[in-house]
Amino acid sequence: METAAPKAILAQLIVTNRVCRQACESLRVGQTPPRFVASETEADRQLDETGRLGSLDRTDLLEEAQASKEDLLRYLSGLDAGEWNADRGVRHPEGGPATILRELETLSRRYLDATDEILLWLEPRRT
Repeated sequence: METAAPKAILAQLIVTNRVCRQACESLRVGQTPPRFVASETEADRQLDETGRLGSLDRTDLLEEAQASKEDLLRYLSGLDAGEWNADRGVRHPEGGPATILRELETLSRRYLDATDEILLWLEPRRT
């Protein structure tokens, strides 16, 4: 199995943090998050942003990662407890209600997948 280099994975995680925050903001007001709608425009935008981030040097990329994490945490810390599981009528693409908690579960899985990808990348290359 091929995997991206850690720098590319980190760029993907930064975009994922931003998309998660955007999704949470949409859900909070009862709107369907853009990531739920299969859109070439949205996918292209995310690819462009990932590419831009991937071209940064290590220090700048790490600063972007820290900033995206802090921005998401600041947003989440301002939510009332009842908002985490609030069903505002938006349906998740996989079925059932779309909630902020469910978005964070998706984000957590992406971070676990990224860990696996980096560990795989670190394994000695077999020829």
